[in-house]
Amino acid sequence: MRWRYYEEIGYSKEKEKELRQQFGFEEVYKYWKPFEAYAVTQILKEYDNHVIDFGAGHSVYEEQCAEEVIERLVL
Repeated sequence: MRWRYYEEIGYSKEKEKELRQQFGFEEVYKYWKPFEAYAVTQILKEYDNHVIDFGAGHSVYEEQCAEEVIERLVL
């Protein structure tokens, strides 16, 4: 489900591959975060009144702005 949302805002498998090869998983993790935040916000909008299991990756945000946007949607 997440890939559809990621692609809506420009996710690139090629860029992810380049980041992984050049810098390792940490840079891939950072690359994913804006896409994860977008996916979470879209899913919460589209699937109102549902129980959603995002898993660990989509529920941890080190950037305050992404965390605040998602928090406003949940509350």
